[in-house]
Amino acid sequence: MQSSDFEKVTFESHGETLVGNLYLPETEKNAAVVLLGPMTFQKEQAPTEYARRLAKMGFAALVFDPRYRGESGGAPRYWENPRAKVEDDGRVFRYEIRNPADAPSGKRHHRQHGERTGHVGFPNIAHYNASKHGIIGMTKAAALANAKHKIRINSISPLAVDTPQLRESFAYQKVNAQEAAKTFVTPRIMSVDEIARAVMFLASDYASSVTGMDLDITGGELAK
Repeated sequence: MQSSDFEKVTFESHGETLVGNLYLPETEKNAAVVLLGPMTFQKEQAPTEYARRLAKMGFAALVFDPRYRGESGGAPRYWENPRAKVEDDGRVFRYEIRNPADAPSGKRHHRQHGERTGHVGFPNIAHYNASKHGIIGMTKAAALANAKHKIRINSISPLAVDTPQLRESFAYQKVNAQEAAKTFVTPRIMSVDEIARAVMFLASDYASSVTGMDLDITGGELAK
């Protein structure tokens, strides 16, 4: 099944069907990248913004809904289940290994979405802090488990990125983005292209020995 800019793919995980969108570049593919979003994400949110830009840069980019969310199966719906996400990631790795055409030259990279809250604590959001710390820990563990398959796994920690979801959040909270950005070390909202270029570096041969790392792209917030 084809859409205007992606191919719909499905694969199985623990008896449930997972649904993903595979974005393919028009030019020769440099590597295959799997993108996992933040807590409670669906593939059409932040991961899709990055996947589209990575495809334009020559990468095959796969985003998918974990079990219980979006188009993927599983009940109860909207269950945020970290263990299931790890298991589903494993099924995605095996999908890529079985489909070498989607991962040219044996180069595969998996990118997960961390955040500043994965490094520092904030009051009243202990559950959210724990989930982000968990992503960074999962990145390290998964990198060790999958290096033998020539799969590199890293995470990124951005700050505020100009996405439709962020704009909706600011509007709902009646927050002015420019005013909010003045409190950041680098006083501006980052663009999706900036984040995509950071992921592109991690997926490239320039980072061929980089795995199990969380890349700080907060504009200096973690230096405080």
